[in-house]
Amino acid sequence: MRNRICRAGTWLLLLMLLGARPLPGVAQTEPPPRAFLPLVMRGAPGAQWIGPDGGLIASVAFYPADASIVYAGSWGGGVYKSTDGGWTWRWKSQGLANLTVVSMAVDPGNPDVAYAGTYRGKVFKTIDGGESWFLSSQGIQEGAIVYSTVIDPGNPQRVHIATRGYSNNGGPPWNGVIYRSDDGGASWVRKLYNVAGSSQQDWAYWLQIHPKLANTILAATHEYGIYISENAGDSWRRISNGITNLSTRAVVAGPTTEYQNWLYTGVWERRGVYRSTNLGDSWSLRSNGIDGAHIYSMDIDHELPRWVYAATYNMGVMRTTDAASSWSNVGLAWDPIATVRIHPLDSTIVFAGTAGDGLFASRDRGSTWGRSQAGMQASSTTALIVSPDDPQDYYASIDGSGVVRSEDGGVSWSDFSQNLSSLLVNSMVQQPQGTALFALTDGGGLYYCDLRNSGACWQRVGSNLPTAVDASDIEPSGRPFASRNTFLEAYGIPGDGITMPQAVPGNNGLQVMAFAPSNTQMAYLGTDSSGVYKSTNGGMNWATAGLSGKKVWALAVDPTNPQVVYAATDQSGEVKVSTNAGSSWSNISLAGVTVYSLAISPAAPDVLWAGGSNGVYRRAGGSWSPSGLAGSEVAWLAFHPSRVGVLWAGTSNGSFLSEDGGSSWNPGPAELAGHVVQSIHFDPFDASAVYFCTTAHGVLRAYYP
Repeated sequence: MRNRICRAGTWLLLLMLLGARPLPGVAQTEPPPRAFLPLVMRGAPGAQWIGPDGGLIASVAFYPADASIVYAGSWGGGVYKSTDGGWTWRWKSQGLANLTVVSMAVDPGNPDVAYAGTYRGKVFKTIDGGESWFLSSQGIQEGAIVYSTVIDPGNPQRVHIATRGYSNNGGPPWNGVIYRSDDGGASWVRKLYNVAGSSQQDWAYWLQIHPKLANTILAATHEYGIYISENAGDSWRRISNGITNLSTRAVVAGPTTEYQNWLYTGVWERRGVYRSTNLGDSWSLRSNGIDGAHIYSMDIDHELPRWVYAATYNMGVMRTTDAASSWSNVGLAWDPIATVRIHPLDSTIVFAGTAGDGLFASRDRGSTWGRSQAGMQASSTTALIVSPDDPQDYYASIDGSGVVRSEDGGVSWSDFSQNLSSLLVNSMVQQPQGTALFALTDGGGLYYCDLRNSGACWQRVGSNLPTAVDASDIEPSGRPFASRNTFLEAYGIPGDGITMPQAVPGNNGLQVMAFAPSNTQMAYLGTDSSGVYKSTNGGMNWATAGLSGKKVWALAVDPTNPQVVYAATDQSGEVKVSTNAGSSWSNISLAGVTVYSLAISPAAPDVLWAGGSNGVYRRAGGSWSPSGLAGSEVAWLAFHPSRVGVLWAGTSNGSFLSEDGGSSWNPGPAELAGHVVQSIHFDPFDASAVYFCTTAHGVLRAYYP
């Protein structure tokens, strides 16, 4: 269990002592101070993105002629750009129709020209420094995941991408294709395809243009090792002799003439790293210290060519200083690392993008790390609660980054995750009319915090609740619309065999918790694979309450009778009711609809509302009827606590409001268009304030007059 103590004051002191924007140093066994700087406000007056910063950062790209210009691609939150070397960031995604950015590249001769490869959305290009983007994908297959994007430094009009298209129901052929453009992305031509034959069509995760050998490109494929082209991609050959595990994810080449024939490749299936000293003619395993790692990406120090970094799923940032003879962790061991990149002008600067915990930077080759994400509004915020004691005191839960706190109404944030064993927080719930918070984690169990004794937070409760064997690993979430699910689908789920990118069960996460409005000591808990639990003492102790083996996505308790509880599972149409506190359950199915959320108005306790895969439904008099938003995926329903008949719906494309009990709906706020709203919360001090938590853009605070 990690003790993640908030030290915002220490961070500020270091900033004052060390200069304008120094990177704070921290002990390697403990996460760095988690300081979140103010966000830049965008949008209409009255609506404000308030953070927290962070998110799943899958790619970082540099302009090699100016150390101040850096681009970053987030998983679901679009592109961010820094003009001060990564200290602060601005959202630069106007026109980017697909905000899940997998790979990026910047024109080496023009910092205003950049490419963004997306998840299932092909390639976008900017020619004005990210102010606007346009689709630049003529000739690319439909549904392309663009894993890697590289630009030829000798001919910036020549761009290469590695893609995977739609496969055969989650199996081969995979439709893996490497494309080349010779006209700056205006058109694309297939250059490597049918890897391992037409029945496989394996794909490449990684491309590198050799830094010393002109027209030489390297590709790391999913199941068939390394390929090389020595004529700018016109023809390819396999170079995998000696690689005994072919689940390659990255390949890097020596950056100097002395080491130009040295190659390193990292693999996914727990074998570590292979090295070649003869440009791939033969390879040998070099995994001392890194054996067992799931490797996502790699980079090599251009000033110290025997130094190589690896971004791993389960071992943080790994580094070798002796050409892969030995490896050691150099930081962020508590985080899955999606990407690691060395600055091309100064190899002491290393960036690491995490799978949910934001962007970190080191300015001493990995010895110390600090957050580098001020203004990077890409966090998957699952809940926001305003303290009942202070209208400026906010608590937000984040999938991948634990819990954070703002004591100034969302202007700045600091870590509040001390004692949490898992940073994957699916939800956070407040006990009605009290100061107790509960954090529902994915794999780490249930945690309790009394805000009036916050120094003792968080304490694990419910020892019999399901947990994972290793809660430090990131796993697929049982929550609908969780952004990390598509990330893991794209790159593979950890396993000991060759893992195909198909859906797998979750990891015993806690999904949803509901207190009985008429008895705040009674609570129900829905789990990822173990059905429902109930508590009769305010959430401190739990007992099973039926639906064993079910994945429960939504719960609602009758406002007048704590024995009556409703549950929706991940099975299409499956909604159940218990009238005896979970001792037995009956079906009240909603045919053809997968239900994501349930709600009951205190003003009409005999009516059950459901939000699901095809809009909103209401159940009254024993039957279901549609109640608007047909065709929308409704992830969350919430009745306003003090305004009768006012119902908010969070969808996969923004939010909607009904002021007449679901008879009619209006979209808004406009800032939420294109964003998945996964929960909606209200302010106990201001009935007009509404907080919208999104999967990849933090929290929007808006006001309803």
